[in-house]
Amino acid sequence: MSDNQENGYEKAAKNPKEDMDALDKNLADAQRNHMAAAEELGYQRSIGRVIRPFWDNIKISESSPPVLTSGAAMISDWRAQSESWKRQSEYQLSNIQFGVATASTAAYNTVSMDKLFMPKPLVDADKVESVVSQKDERAFVEKRLRLIDEALANLYHTIWQYFYLPALDPVRGPLFLMRQVFDDLLTKLAPDEDINRWSDFVRDEELFKRDRKGITRAHRIQFVANNKIGSSKRQLVLDSTRNFIFIYDELNRAHARHELDENAGKSAVLAASRLIAEWLQAIDSK
Repeated sequence: MSDNQENGYEKAAKNPKEDMDALDKNLADAQRNHMAAAEELGYQRSIGRVIRPFWDNIKISESSPPVLTSGAAMISDWRAQSESWKRQSEYQLSNIQFGVATASTAAYNTVSMDKLFMPKPLVDADKVESVVSQKDERAFVEKRLRLIDEALANLYHTIWQYFYLPALDPVRGPLFLMRQVFDDLLTKLAPDEDINRWSDFVRDEELFKRDRKGITRAHRIQFVANNKIGSSKRQLVLDSTRNFIFIYDELNRAHARHELDENAGKSAVLAASRLIAEWLQAIDSK
């Protein structure tokens, strides 16, 4: 390690709050820049798609009119630019992925040091674990959902694109989509025809008047628990589900009053993802 590196580490060690402030600002600025770039690239893709039919069916020759050869040259320049952007993005992504490993190590080290040096914990170890494990949990859920339904997995993936965007309202979209994923998953695992054949099914008469089915979310939850989850995990999954539904209903009421708290909303999204992972693991282990 060079003297400059040692001096840098010593200086950083004396200013952890300043470093955390700068870290948060740098990540927020980088996130905004990347999202702005993604928006611009999406715009360019939409242009490319709409003009593609013309260029797919054109052959350039020496006798082509200047406007055509000029347009073809412009397309070639655009391609070269896009190749440069792709290389830059791959380089940036590789560095960001390295940073993810650094962040995970920093999180676990923080928890360990908190236990060692503080008279009382300042950091919630369970909360740190839930945040750090999000990436692996999301990968598991998305992979498992893809085996059930491609569109459902894509919808789940979209949640996290919204969740980590610097949006004006970053909570309502992910909350709505997560509820949709949960309900769609239940419908896939407990389709109407299976519920109707289920000997324990007693339809909800009020709901039946409206949709001619009378099948509630609770029906589907109980059906999956009884028929697709082993007895050793059944009650634990049911208890977790009831607790989550209570939290979600509270958030829905807050949403209706325009009092939705961002931290509470994000916690609910994470809790829902953990619940879905719990369901999928329980089903796999039956």
